[in-house]
Amino acid sequence: MEDTIAALTKRVEELERAAGIHIRQSDIFPSTIKTRHLDDEVLSGYLSSTSALNAALLTISSQAIGDILYASSTSAFARLAAGATNTFLKGGATPSYAFAFSNYKLQSHTRDMTASAGDVTYTGYGFTPKLIIVFGSFDGSASDAFTFGIYDGTTDKSMSQDEGGDFSFSDDLLVAWDTYPSANQAVSVTTFNSDGFVLTWTKAGVPAAGTFKFGVLALG
Repeated sequence: MEDTIAALTKRVEELERAAGIHIRQSDIFPSTIKTRHLDDEVLSGYLSSTSALNAALLTISSQAIGDILYASSTSAFARLAAGATNTFLKGGATPSYAFAFSNYKLQSHTRDMTASAGDVTYTGYGFTPKLIIVFGSFDGSASDAFTFGIYDGTTDKSMSQDEGGDFSFSDDLLVAWDTYPSANQAVSVTTFNSDGFVLTWTKAGVPAAGTFKFGVLALG
């Protein structure tokens, strides 16, 4: 392809000198590639023979509305399919899409520390969460034990402070200590739903009567 363009360029220069006129390259070369697919041969030949890339004349296979063309190397192009709704474009050597949070809501809830183990459904969020951040304390313990946890749609993780002031890490969403290590209420996420989530509570030992208060920031 480059040899062909070079030969045409040389011939045009000869004709220009003979006729005393100037012929623009754009009058000749675009028509030679307007029906060709974008590949290394056409692109390198076209770019080496013109001062600007006329994108309207380049055809790309399998493109769709919203797709992005990017340089996958110093000599090749690749296509990134349009991202899903509520995703954003992440930069880098290879661009990609990631989810963004378009909904959020903060609510407070309570748990009776003497309640039996079981599932509890929490509603009123108005959307299906993708992640929840949870924090709470049990005001019936000697030192108002505190706990903080996160669930990302797959995994629960939390940090808790017991009544003695010591901290511990857990694979539960929250652990509300009354007396370490014998009495607590622990909880994990069972599922997200269209208006909130379902939590599964377990009780260890015999916690003192009282109310565990916790807040949930849901992002979706």
